[in-house]
Amino acid sequence: MSTLVTLGLVFAIPHIIGFVSRLRHKSTGTPTPAKKPRTTYDDACTFLLVATCLVFVGSAIFYPPPSLMKELGLSIDAPSFVVRNRFREFMNVNFQGWYEGWSNPINAPPGVIMVPARDSDAPQTPGWGTPEIRAKALYYERVAEKLKSDELRKLYHRYGESAVLGCTWCQEESDYFLWLTPSLGFVYGGVLILIGLTTMTRRKEAWRMYAVIACTALAVSESYIYMSTDIRILPGQTLVETLYEMIVFYRKVFLAILVLCVNFVDTGDDYSDLDLLDGIGMRTSTYFSRLVAARLARGVTLGDDQLRKRYFEYHKSINKGDTKDRL
Repeated sequence: MSTLVTLGLVFAIPHIIGFVSRLRHKSTGTPTPAKKPRTTYDDACTFLLVATCLVFVGSAIFYPPPSLMKELGLSIDAPSFVVRNRFREFMNVNFQGWYEGWSNPINAPPGVIMVPARDSDAPQTPGWGTPEIRAKALYYERVAEKLKSDELRKLYHRYGESAVLGCTWCQEESDYFLWLTPSLGFVYGGVLILIGLTTMTRRKEAWRMYAVIACTALAVSESYIYMSTDIRILPGQTLVETLYEMIVFYRKVFLAILVLCVNFVDTGDDYSDLDLLDGIGMRTSTYFSRLVAARLARGVTLGDDQLRKRYFEYHKSINKGDTKDRL
């Protein structure tokens, strides 16, 4: 947290200095240069950035990652028998006609309740629900099966429900992090692409560097938390929210703040028409001054015999060199 605060101060201090400078100009009566009128591109960028911010905030609050434990109203460290009993109550309430063992494959050993790895392995005509409802029930049953293992419950806490259930090739703990890596790259890459497209003006261009630094710092911090946090499920704990849910929530909030800052905070001023005219005038004056100086130097050179001789010898040698190059 202290690292993120320090990073925020690094970004904020230049804008605070600029704000104080503008206040000083106002107090001294110095005229503020007119800003360039907003264009359709500016309005489109504002719409995209604000919409992205609302998507991040809305998904963080109303669409958290899937968590069966939260739907059951249990903490991640709840005893297995409590989870099993609450799961049965949950399924009986939400899936009318459900009964434990309905999905047993045909080749299941007698008296053993198994959860099929694929929907097609379960009975297709169990006498209750539609195929869509049965598929959802199978999903919950697979999650509950994973939660029976203390080791998998720790992975559930660290990497989330989707990783534990969706990664079929994961053998070691680091494999689950690799399974999450593409989705993380998609999120951060998408945000950087959006910021790149919406910062093509001079007053926003510094945000490109700021956004890369901020997203890199956040991604490194997130990876460090995933890999270094010690997950211990001990009796008496109340782990209502998993580590994965917490990371996803703060990631979305941070990215929402980032795109909001890009939209409302300018890092410079666009060139107005007056600025362009002033620049053209200054360059024209510079070129004219150089031309006058060159004419004066040429006049002085030709007025002296020795300098005039060297002048003609120099240009004669240059002309010979050009002639040889052309031949």
